[in-house]
Amino acid sequence: MLPGMTSEYQRKTLSATLSGGNPGARMSARAGLWLVSREARPRDAREAWMRDAPAMLRTGLHFAAVRLPAELLRGLAGGDDRARTEEVFRSFGVPGAVIADPSQRRYYALVRPEDACAGTWDGPAVEVLGEDCYLGVPAPYRADPPGVHWLLCPPEGQEDLCDSGALRKLVAAGRAHENDARGRVRSVNWSRPVPSRRARD
Repeated sequence: MLPGMTSEYQRKTLSATLSGGNPGARMSARAGLWLVSREARPRDAREAWMRDAPAMLRTGLHFAAVRLPAELLRGLAGGDDRARTEEVFRSFGVPGAVIADPSQRRYYALVRPEDACAGTWDGPAVEVLGEDCYLGVPAPYRADPPGVHWLLCPPEGQEDLCDSGALRKLVAAGRAHENDARGRVRSVNWSRPVPSRRARD
């Protein structure tokens, strides 16, 4: 047994690993240990995971989170299909460390704390959770809905966190797609012929 890991947590992690899970998420006991490694009360997080509930982890310590609206990805993916959404992230250089929250229609991409604070993010709906914020983080074996889950594999260390430059490109592409879609709608509306009035008898 790995240091600091409860037998129930190990059982669930191992069970999820052996069952295959989602191909886009690699279940890892190491990820669980790393995610809580800076927590003052790591046992609380592990107990939440044993209840199959998200653990409230403090951001800004060894990771921060960039909150992305689902609509941003929906446009690029052409819908809500999970495989296509995963492919969008990967095509922009984001292979892992992404959480999905279906009920709130949001994604959380975990990044280095220093990267999250550098520069600005395009769009009011994109928000950075940094120092003194908390994020509901699913257990590493939680790869499928319902509820909060890992869309892409959980990180085992800072080297597995999302690249902020890649995320900025993804956000910019999503915003450009949204603007193009709005422009097409306005164009269609303005080009619609005005119905002529019927002549009065």
